[in-house]
Amino acid sequence: MAWSPRCGATGTKSHQGETSTSFSYPVYEQMRRENRSLADVFAFKLYGRMTLTIRGEAEAADSEMVSGNYYSTLGIKPQLGRGIQDSDDGAVGSGPVVVISDKLWTNRFGRSDVIGKTILVNATPMTVLGVNPPGFTGAYSAQGKADVFLPFSMQPIVAPQNIDSSPSPSLLTNKALWWVLVMGRAKPGVPDATAAASLNVSMSAAVRATMPVKSDRQLPRLVLQDGSRGQNPAVDDLAKPVYVLMSLAGLVLLLACANLANLLLAVWAEVVGPGDVRARERAVNPRSSRCKLVSGS
Repeated sequence: MAWSPRCGATGTKSHQGETSTSFSYPVYEQMRRENRSLADVFAFKLYGRMTLTIRGEAEAADSEMVSGNYYSTLGIKPQLGRGIQDSDDGAVGSGPVVVISDKLWTNRFGRSDVIGKTILVNATPMTVLGVNPPGFTGAYSAQGKADVFLPFSMQPIVAPQNIDSSPSPSLLTNKALWWVLVMGRAKPGVPDATAAASLNVSMSAAVRATMPVKSDRQLPRLVLQDGSRGQNPAVDDLAKPVYVLMSLAGLVLLLACANLANLLLAVWAEVVGPGDVRARERAVNPRSSRCKLVSGS
C-alpha cells in the first residue's frame, strides 16, 4: 500500500512572504492540550552536535530532541527496544534516555545488545532505550543524520541555555523563543478545512495566553501544507519524501503559520524598545528553523 502523506509545520509568514516553522514550547504544549481536530500533535527539534562518550571514548554526534509522543504519532517502531514515550518527557530530568541510530549502533556497538546500556551525552548519563530502523532520518529531513534522539525533558540538563539573560537554563518555559517544530497526524473523517479552522482557534488562544498582544494586532494564522519531505529548507531539491513519513500507516498533516513574525516584532518593540528588536528577532527566528513548505496533492 503506497502513501503520499501530507504534513504541516507551524511557522510564520511575514509581509515579504517568509515562512517560519517554529513554535515556542509553551504554545506547542497548549495547542496539544486543546487539540480536537487532529489525532495528535507532536514536536521535535534538530538540536545540533552533542558530545557522546561511549566506553570512555568521546565523539561529536548530531542530536534531535523529541516530544514523548513522537514515535507513537509517527507510527515508528525501533528495531530494538522501544521509542521515547510520554512518561520519558514529563518533568525536567525525568527521562534520561536516548534512542540511537542504526549507524551509531553499528559503528560503536558492533550491532551487539545495547538496550539498557549507559552512555554520556554532554557528560550526562543516559540509558539507551532503543535503536531506530535502518534508513530512519526523522521528521525533519530526508538528509537528516541525527544519531541520538532524546526527550525535551532533558534539554535544561543536557543542553542548558540562557536566552535574553533569563535566569533559567530551560527553553521549555521560555515564551519568547520560537524554536520547536510541530507536526500532527490527521484524524480520520476530519476535512483539512475543518482541522485548519479549529487549529486557528487553538493557536490564537495559545498566543494570547503566552504573549502580551494588543487587540488590534494581527494574530498568526495556521494553514495545512504538505510535509511528506520533512521540514528541510532544501526540500525542493529532494526527489523522495522522508522515509518515516512515507512509511506511515495513516495521513500526517503539517501546519504552517502565517503573520507570526510581524506580531513578534510588534510585541517586542513595545516591550523592549526598538533598539533590541533586531537582536531578539534573530533569537526567535533562527535560519535553522525556517523552511519552504511544499503543497501536496
